[in-house]
Amino acid sequence: MNLPRDLRRRVTEQRLHRGDLVLERPCRLGRYGAGALFILAGVIANMSIYFRPTSLFNTLVMLILLVGGLGLIARALRPHPAAKSG
Repeated sequence: MNLPRDLRRRVTEQRLHRGDLVLERPCRLGRYGAGALFILAGVIANMSIYFRPTSLFNTLVMLILLVGGLGLIARALRPHPAAKSG
C-alpha cells in the first residue's frame, strides 16, 4: 500500500483510537501499563517449572481448565456489538 506519509499516520492513529492494534492495548492500561507488562513477561520467562508425575485424569482436567481460561480471555478481548437501547 503506497499511501502518503501523513495519510498513513492518520490511519494508524485512527486504528489506535479504535483499539484495532492488539499490541497497543496493554500500553493503554495507564501510565505504567507497558512497564508492568514487561515485568510480568520477565518474571514468567525466568520461572523454573517442574511437573511431578500425575494421573491421566488430573492432567486432562488441568489442560481442559487451561484451554477454557484461554478461551474466556480471548472472548473478553474480542470486540462486542453495541447494545440496543429501548
